[in-house]
Amino acid sequence: MKIYNYSYLTYEYLSTSDATEDPLEKGRYLIPAYATDIQPPEYEKNQTPIFNVGTKVWNVVDDYRNQNGCEIDKNVYFIRQHLFTLGEKPSSTLILASLPNTSLLKPKWDSTNNQWVDDLNAVKQNKCQQIENKCKQMLTSGFVSTAYQNISKTYSSTLENQSNIQGNAISAMSKIAGTPGCENDKFYYHAQGEEFVEWTAQEVLTLARDWKVFKEQQLFKSKSLQTYVNDVLTTVDSVKSVTWDTEMV
Repeated sequence: MKIYNYSYLTYEYLSTSDATEDPLEKGRYLIPAYATDIQPPEYEKNQTPIFNVGTKVWNVVDDYRNQNGCEIDKNVYFIRQHLFTLGEKPSSTLILASLPNTSLLKPKWDSTNNQWVDDLNAVKQNKCQQIENKCKQMLTSGFVSTAYQNISKTYSSTLENQSNIQGNAISAMSKIAGTPGCENDKFYYHAQGEEFVEWTAQEVLTLARDWKVFKEQQLFKSKSLQTYVNDVLTTVDSVKSVTWDTEMV
């Protein structure tokens, strides 16, 4: 005779085995604890029969415990991994899916293609932050000017040197304007990697002007790229492909 074994914790069907005949009574079979001679009903994938010891009836329930699950919000954004329990089934906020790739900034479930995709707005926000960071880097990485003796040289633009350039320019304007006490002011500055040399007031003003132009160019480029990202691009891939050197069309 066949007996059907079930879990002592969940009462779910585990296996089928042959019953042992009672050695004291021929034709009578022993049924151990957590087993029954009542055959479970047929069941499909992601289902499990549960034995009700009170009514002696098998009930088939959902069983997605071996499936990868994730919890999403009402806007289908990933919240966390979900481990299904016995009897629990997928819903609008509990889906069958592996964890999203960690490279996604704000994973969103695409039910049409059954895959995680990145949220376009999150990608745009991240790209704009990258552009701003690159702009800050450009502003402090040096600029080219022909201010000194009309020779093209590279000048440092660290925050300290930006302040020095602006301070020298103010002093140079005072000298050129004939401000009392500034007539004999002298100016010393240097290109990147070179020694300090004496500059004319006009050269100092030209350097400040070139710095101003360079700074405005970088800020304008940063603003233009961000506008391009936010107002023109419509796909995650196109946004991710944008770099500081991207030609806007």
